[in-house]
Amino acid sequence: FVPVSTVSLPSAMVKYAYFTGSLLLLCGARAHFESRKVDAEQKILKREKHSKLNLILPLLLKFSFFVAIVAYEWSTFFSKPWFPSFMGGPGLESEFDDDTNNELGAFYEIQLAYHVHSMIFSFVVGSKLEMHVHHFVTILLILASDLIGYRRCGAIVFILHDTPDIVGCAIKMSIVAGSLYQTLVIYVTLLITWAYYRMYLLPVFIHEILLSKVPVVERSLFALLLSSLVVLHWFWYAQFLIMAYNLHKSGKRRDISETYTHPADLSADKGAGISAKSASPAPLAGKPASAASSSIAKKIE
Repeated sequence: FVPVSTVSLPSAMVKYAYFTGSLLLLCGARAHFESRKVDAEQKILKREKHSKLNLILPLLLKFSFFVAIVAYEWSTFFSKPWFPSFMGGPGLESEFDDDTNNELGAFYEIQLAYHVHSMIFSFVVGSKLEMHVHHFVTILLILASDLIGYRRCGAIVFILHDTPDIVGCAIKMSIVAGSLYQTLVIYVTLLITWAYYRMYLLPVFIHEILLSKVPVVERSLFALLLSSLVVLHWFWYAQFLIMAYNLHKSGKRRDISETYTHPADLSADKGAGISAKSASPAPLAGKPASAASSSIAKKIE
């Protein structure tokens, strides 16, 4: 990256056209889809007819992005001489060599745009603290690896993260759609892909970083940041298991990994609200307002 002090904002936006265009496109589409989702949630609260498609549009946007980017990553990077042998690649060159070619540069800009957009909307939708930490560390890793020239390492980490995200988005959509058997199949796939890519291959790559000839400060910094992501991955894996336990115990399919509430809560009970603070639903049929509030509170819990 060129020092900010030497580049004006308009010229920077032109110089990093892939980042600028991708960020504007993603934010515009996400804002539109989130507004349709909120509208559908309000219709649920009012017991009006709604489309489940509007509830999953933000997830569909993320799912489409990951399918496209993962297809590009595997088709483009797998045969590169620097792609590591522990992931099935040639492993003929070091993935720690300085690499600033235009192909990886454009790829980096698009990835940075996606994660900046995710960080922005994590505040909009009220994500949990761990999601904010994850976005911050991810963006820091992208900027640091680009600045130092370790784009090859970044490309490998992107593959390890993006591949399970396809399944992660799929199961979120399935939960909202309300398909039990489809959710169970995707859930098992999620456990396998998440464990293999994020909890096995990523630590293997961190070990390679620590054993590499990269300057000790750089390799220690990258290993520390990536290890913090591994800790979050273990935490979320535990959340997945808790979701399975909750399903077995109560029969409720609810995503608790990113936000405190989820559209599935509304779909499961048309009288339930998004949250006690953001929603003021009408009394349930045949019940006084106090009883309705009690029912809603239990549902949210």
